[in-house]
Amino acid sequence: MQKAGKNIACFFMLACVASILFIPSLSNNHVPAMWDVANHLAAIVQAKMALAEHQFFLRTTPSGHYSSFRYPLFQFYSPTSYTIAGWINRWLVPENPFIAFKCTIWIALVLGGIYIYRLSVWLLRSRSIALLSAIVYLMAPYQIIIINYMAGFNEVIALGLIPIVIYYALQCYDRPFHYINILITAFTWYLLLTVHFVTFVYFSIFFAIFLLILCRNPFGKLKELSGIIISYVFGCMLAMWYLAPIIFYSKYLFVYLGIFDKNAYTLYASFLSNLLSPVAIFSEGVVRGTQSSLMDRITMIHPSVGLPILMAVFLSGYLITYKKENKNLLIPLFFLFIIVFFAVWSPINFWKWLPHPLVIMQYSWRLLGQTLWIGALLFSYTLYWLYPKGLTKKQVFIGIFLIVATSASWFFMPNNKKIKVNLFDFNQPYVVFNPDVYLMDYRKIGMDVIDNFPLKSFLWPVLDMEVLNIGETVSIPGVLLQNAFSLYLQLDGMVFQKKNIANQQIHFLINNTLITTYQLKPGKFEWTIPINRLHFTNHDPVFFRFTSENKVLDSVIKVNALYLAGFLNPKTTLSLKQLSSSDCMQKEGETICHIDVPPGIDLLELPAFYYPNMLNIIVNGKAVPYKSILMGGYLLTGIQPVAGKMNDIHITFQGILWANFISYGAWSLLLIFSIYLALRKLFPLGAVQK
Repeated sequence: MQKAGKNIACFFMLACVASILFIPSLSNNHVPAMWDVANHLAAIVQAKMALAEHQFFLRTTPSGHYSSFRYPLFQFYSPTSYTIAGWINRWLVPENPFIAFKCTIWIALVLGGIYIYRLSVWLLRSRSIALLSAIVYLMAPYQIIIINYMAGFNEVIALGLIPIVIYYALQCYDRPFHYINILITAFTWYLLLTVHFVTFVYFSIFFAIFLLILCRNPFGKLKELSGIIISYVFGCMLAMWYLAPIIFYSKYLFVYLGIFDKNAYTLYASFLSNLLSPVAIFSEGVVRGTQSSLMDRITMIHPSVGLPILMAVFLSGYLITYKKENKNLLIPLFFLFIIVFFAVWSPINFWKWLPHPLVIMQYSWRLLGQTLWIGALLFSYTLYWLYPKGLTKKQVFIGIFLIVATSASWFFMPNNKKIKVNLFDFNQPYVVFNPDVYLMDYRKIGMDVIDNFPLKSFLWPVLDMEVLNIGETVSIPGVLLQNAFSLYLQLDGMVFQKKNIANQQIHFLINNTLITTYQLKPGKFEWTIPINRLHFTNHDPVFFRFTSENKVLDSVIKVNALYLAGFLNPKTTLSLKQLSSSDCMQKEGETICHIDVPPGIDLLELPAFYYPNMLNIIVNGKAVPYKSILMGGYLLTGIQPVAGKMNDIHITFQGILWANFISYGAWSLLLIFSIYLALRKLFPLGAVQK
């Protein structure tokens, strides 16, 4: 009874400390202007809507993209955390997703604190020391930064899950063939993987290094490691429905790591003085090489390890060097901290020699999340060395006060801007930050058919800040133009009111041949330029150019749309523009269309983004193949319809079938083994025989 009372008191203490972390965002009606909070609120509402459609597992947002098409956000990004928050938003706080946002994070923080506590008690048998270690974990500066500056919803939840994974994984190491621990550990690996993939990848790497240092000779410890390995593999099998598309299709997405430059590491690394500072430093230059507006915002994040963890690291080094203490876990934890810290801050840009996918981290100080669990355990060991008989209540309260005090400066937010919750449109919550990142990039995967070819997006270097530059030459592969039905160039924009633009002309040339001229005037700018095939006769590049006698004109023409069109025969194609708003609707996780297709149509454009081998399209009860159509920079889906009759079309994003099969099989095994182990516990074999 006394033990239960201590556990309850510990829970309430950790719950209170976790609540302190929300002081800067205490109001439920005013959201701090945090880095990515609008996206997370939109995704939570979309998850609520997807759950109402009975989606499970979550894959698509019903209307999360500006096109109003289904957007497979959850297939590639943190489905579990949004499932939990969406459930809370749907059933507990339906009017305010910001409360669901905070509740989900709070639950993760409390669980993380509890399991750091349990882990320390298991290792050192001291509840008082374990409680302070859990508070060190929760009050670390990086936790405050992620919650209140970056609104790192999924990352902070993952940091709450890491102690759970460590606790059960070390239980597997201690008791390799304890089947309940293996199942629980596999489930925790699954949760971490589907909450924040970046944290999962780097925690897997550093935890593996920790085990290698702990074992020294891994081949001699295969029995101890077997439970961890089995649980890890089984956890990946549980998540295969989510993991396989990331592995096989990430390189084709807009977000693919090709946008990150490994040689630009110094733009993302923090100064050593900031990492080791006992207080938050609010100044420019906290991040080395800050140049862009994104980096300007990062300068206010002031990442730091935190004073309690730093003190624990220095004391650990002393214990390892000079004291004959039990160093079974102390040594691997200490050296792992050195490795992680070197990765966070290093005078050597070693990233350029590592596999390119590891740049998924984006900025090196993100690895500070890995120093939390290492530092909290080092804190336990060093405090146990100082107080081997445990702490008195007075010492515990003083310790809590000092730990909270060392983190107090990180609660000061120089940006006090607030956004009223009711200003968010939760009826149409769009993913507003990089809304296209999980769409297929046609430049990487190609396209089957072209509807219109965007020149403005990435391919048209004459555009600078959406303003047309004059005199630049651009080449387009001739092979893309050869089979066009009736090619034309469409240019839409605005001409600003400026002096000396009256009677000025812009000339359009193909292969240095003048095609047409446009007379400028202030106001709306629309120019359709027919392009005759005679202007290009082979597969060589075709050179386009705008010219003018007045060089000032390149600063007065704003470009909204610039694309080549007319590739398709309108007599044999039924495009999206020809469909009415009532032809297609979203229902129960599907896009359902009822389209009366005229005779002679052999290509029908559908309001669905293209993903190879991941869509299931049923036309009049039969599955049909589909192809990709490039339109407006997006790859959409096209099919050959049944011409001359009504087409009943059901489009479902199903992911990769073989990956789904592995996941469903793994979940079935988990359920079967769980039932078996529960029955064996309830009805022991010896008791039945007796």
